[in-house]
Amino acid sequence: MLIPITGKIASGKTTLCETITSLLPESFNHIAAGKLMRKHIRRASPLGIRIKGLLDENKGTSFLPRDIVPSIIMEAIYENPSLISPKILLLDGFPACRRDWGVFLNLRDCQSTGKNLYPFLHLQLHTTEKQRKRQFHRRSHTTSRSDDSLTSYHNRSALARMEQPLLDQTLVQDGLMPALIPPSVTTLTDRVKFTLAIILHHLELLQTKEQEDPPQKALTFLTGDILLGLQRISSLTSLSRL
Repeated sequence: MLIPITGKIASGKTTLCETITSLLPESFNHIAAGKLMRKHIRRASPLGIRIKGLLDENKGTSFLPRDIVPSIIMEAIYENPSLISPKILLLDGFPACRRDWGVFLNLRDCQSTGKNLYPFLHLQLHTTEKQRKRQFHRRSHTTSRSDDSLTSYHNRSALARMEQPLLDQTLVQDGLMPALIPPSVTTLTDRVKFTLAIILHHLELLQTKEQEDPPQKALTFLTGDILLGLQRISSLTSLSRL
């Protein structure tokens, strides 16, 4: 089972996914498209060299070729099948465009692990420009992301504004209505609670359907674990504001 999580640059997608995964490791795993690409760049693999050249060239003004990001994600899943079964895989920052989603689904259908890659929800993280600029400024001083620059920030933000409506339409056609996490949910603690409540609701909806995929046993475990997680999170008041 998987959940695509989309949002503009520096909206806090990775922080949210990492927090949920660390709090509920029995129920969630996390793949960040950007981290996978940067890993290839650091290793100077043939693909990493190609990615770096493309990033340096376009500076966020266009998406990478269709064969890159979906292939990297499927490669990571193929190498570690435990990412997806019986857990929920959070796809952080993917898809960025409707083209990549189509390629990903085609690759999924060609692999034996594909039957466990059941998308049931699309989470969309909404933040204000002020929130994103503050987060971007903070991470630019604490991380060494090779693709972070003010030029890249503005270019990628503009690209997302153009592509997001088309991507949303494509995902809706695949039965994935976007569930919005609004800018008014500002603290990390509240975002985690809000996100888990949305996921729990959609899992409960799946339980009411008579279908074999995903199995009811897995759904029962996930809903129970998330309920316990929400109870534990009620005491997490010291997490920093995003």
